[in-house]
Amino acid sequence: MGADDIILVADLGATHAHFGLCRRGDGQLVAPESVESVEVARYPTLSKALGQFLKKFTVNPSSAVFAAAGPVFRNEARLTNNSWHVRTVQLRAEFSILDIRLVNDVVALSAAIPHLPTSSIH
Repeated sequence: MGADDIILVADLGATHAHFGLCRRGDGQLVAPESVESVEVARYPTLSKALGQFLKKFTVNPSSAVFAAAGPVFRNEARLTNNSWHVRTVQLRAEFSILDIRLVNDVVALSAAIPHLPTSSIH
């Protein structure tokens, strides 16, 4: 699996961050295969937590989507109730991820609704 096939997905919350690696399959995104949750308080920055997660793999993702629990403005977010400051420019340079999207976590949840099977909606 090459880097072009890998997408990093991340949910950045106040107490926990969840990281996953997905593959592209037939133009569709496949459910994350490698998922890990970490306590935000254990890491001073997102870069430290993300670096710890990514060093377990032999390939870096070419794309990433970060859903942040806090307001997103001009490709930056300050997470609500923790000290992490997310900057896409910094992440792109540090991890060589070419395409990074940063969205509010509620926006990410809303975008997923049309893709859920009817049986998942109650």
